[in-house]
Amino acid sequence: AWGPLVGRFGGLRGPALILACLLLSSLQPVLAALPWLSAFVFGLSFLGVITAITDVFRQLLPPGEWGRAMGLSTAAFALGQALGPSLSGLAGEVAGSALGALALSSVLLACALGISLWAAWGPRSSAEAA
Repeated sequence: AWGPLVGRFGGLRGPALILACLLLSSLQPVLAALPWLSAFVFGLSFLGVITAITDVFRQLLPPGEWGRAMGLSTAAFALGQALGPSLSGLAGEVAGSALGALALSSVLLACALGISLWAAWGPRSSAEAA
Protein backbone atom coordinates (compact mmCIF):
# COMPACT_ATOMS: atom_id res chain seq x y z
CA ALA A 1 0.00 0.00 0.00
CA TRP A 2 2.88 2.39 0.73
CA GLY A 3 4.92 1.67 -2.41
CA PRO A 4 3.25 4.13 -4.81
CA LEU A 5 3.02 6.88 -2.19
CA VAL A 6 6.65 6.47 -1.11
CA GLY A 7 7.70 6.44 -4.76
CA ARG A 8 5.77 9.64 -5.35
CA PHE A 9 7.48 11.44 -2.48
CA GLY A 10 10.82 9.92 -3.43
CA GLY A 11 14.15 9.68 -1.72
CA LEU A 12 14.38 10.47 1.96
CA ARG A 13 10.94 12.05 2.13
CA GLY A 14 9.12 8.70 2.12
CA PRO A 15 10.45 7.59 5.51
CA ALA A 16 9.59 11.01 6.95
CA LEU A 17 5.97 10.64 5.82
CA ILE A 18 5.62 7.19 7.38
CA LEU A 19 7.32 8.22 10.62
CA ALA A 20 4.94 11.18 10.86
CA CYS A 21 1.97 8.79 10.56
CA LEU A 22 3.47 6.53 13.22
CA LEU A 23 4.11 9.45 15.56
CA LEU A 24 0.57 10.79 15.16
CA SER A 25 -0.87 7.37 15.88
CA SER A 26 1.17 7.08 19.08
CA LEU A 27 0.15 10.33 20.70
CA GLN A 28 -1.99 10.10 23.81
CA PRO A 29 -4.75 12.48 22.61
CA VAL A 30 -5.36 10.27 19.58
CA LEU A 31 -5.39 7.18 21.80
CA ALA A 32 -7.78 8.73 24.30
CA ALA A 33 -10.22 10.14 21.76
CA LEU A 34 -10.12 7.50 19.02
CA PRO A 35 -8.15 4.41 20.04
CA TRP A 36 -9.37 2.38 17.03
CA LEU A 37 -8.12 5.07 14.63
CA SER A 38 -4.76 5.14 16.36
CA ALA A 39 -4.42 1.35 16.08
CA PHE A 40 -5.50 1.42 12.43
CA VAL A 41 -3.03 4.15 11.39
CA PHE A 42 -0.19 2.56 13.36
CA GLY A 43 -0.87 -0.87 11.89
CA LEU A 44 -1.12 0.54 8.40
CA SER A 45 2.10 2.52 8.75
CA PHE A 46 4.35 0.17 10.70
CA LEU A 47 5.59 -2.01 7.84
CA GLY A 48 5.65 0.96 5.48
CA VAL A 49 9.00 1.83 7.02
CA ILE A 50 10.52 -1.17 5.25
CA THR A 51 9.07 -0.08 1.91
CA ALA A 52 10.43 3.44 2.38
CA ILE A 53 13.90 2.26 3.40
CA THR A 54 14.05 -0.08 0.41
CA ASP A 55 13.13 2.84 -1.86
CA VAL A 56 15.87 5.00 -0.31
CA PHE A 57 18.46 2.26 -0.83
CA ARG A 58 17.46 1.85 -4.47
CA GLN A 59 17.71 5.58 -5.10
CA LEU A 60 20.91 6.34 -3.22
CA LEU A 61 23.03 3.18 -3.48
CA PRO A 62 24.49 1.28 -6.42
CA PRO A 63 22.70 -2.04 -7.07
CA GLY A 64 25.63 -4.05 -5.71
CA GLU A 65 25.14 -2.48 -2.27
CA TRP A 66 21.38 -3.10 -1.93
CA GLY A 67 21.72 -6.56 -0.39
CA ARG A 68 24.19 -5.44 2.28
CA ALA A 69 22.12 -2.36 3.11
CA MET A 70 18.92 -4.42 3.40
CA GLY A 71 20.71 -6.98 5.58
CA LEU A 72 21.94 -4.27 7.95
CA SER A 73 18.55 -2.56 8.10
CA THR A 74 16.85 -5.90 8.75
CA ALA A 75 19.26 -6.56 11.62
CA ALA A 76 18.54 -3.10 13.05
CA PHE A 77 14.79 -3.68 12.71
CA ALA A 78 15.11 -7.06 14.48
CA LEU A 79 17.13 -5.47 17.28
CA GLY A 80 14.36 -2.92 17.77
CA GLN A 81 11.79 -5.72 17.83
CA ALA A 82 13.83 -7.53 20.47
CA LEU A 83 14.60 -4.55 22.72
CA GLY A 84 11.38 -2.57 22.27
CA PRO A 85 9.11 -4.62 24.54
CA SER A 86 11.66 -4.64 27.36
CA LEU A 87 12.29 -0.91 27.13
CA SER A 88 8.56 -0.22 26.94
CA GLY A 89 7.96 -2.39 29.99
CA LEU A 90 10.71 -0.57 31.87
CA ALA A 91 9.27 2.81 30.90
CA GLY A 92 5.83 1.67 32.03
CA GLU A 93 7.22 0.47 35.37
CA VAL A 94 9.11 3.71 35.97
CA ALA A 95 6.06 5.82 35.08
CA GLY A 96 3.70 3.55 36.98
CA SER A 97 1.40 2.98 34.01
CA ALA A 98 1.29 2.09 30.34
CA LEU A 99 1.29 5.81 29.60
CA GLY A 100 5.04 5.80 30.28
CA ALA A 101 5.60 3.22 27.56
CA LEU A 102 3.46 5.20 25.13
CA ALA A 103 5.28 8.41 25.98
CA LEU A 104 8.68 6.77 25.41
CA SER A 105 7.47 5.43 22.07
CA SER A 106 6.25 8.86 21.02
CA VAL A 107 9.53 10.48 22.04
CA LEU A 108 11.57 7.91 20.08
CA LEU A 109 9.32 8.30 17.04
CA ALA A 110 9.66 12.09 17.27
CA CYS A 111 13.45 11.74 17.34
CA ALA A 112 13.39 9.41 14.33
CA LEU A 113 11.09 11.81 12.48
CA GLY A 114 13.37 14.74 13.29
CA ILE A 115 16.40 12.87 11.95
CA SER A 116 14.45 11.84 8.87
CA LEU A 117 13.26 15.39 8.18
CA TRP A 118 16.77 16.73 8.63
CA ALA A 119 18.14 14.08 6.24
CA ALA A 120 15.44 14.82 3.65
CA TRP A 121 15.43 18.58 3.79
CA GLY A 122 18.71 19.46 5.52
CA PRO A 123 21.31 21.69 3.87
CA ARG A 124 23.38 18.80 2.51
CA SER A 125 20.61 16.71 1.04
CA SER A 126 18.25 19.29 -0.47
CA ALA A 127 19.52 18.51 -3.97
CA GLU A 128 19.39 14.74 -3.36
CA ALA A 129 15.86 14.73 -1.95
CA ALA A 130 14.36 16.67 -4.85
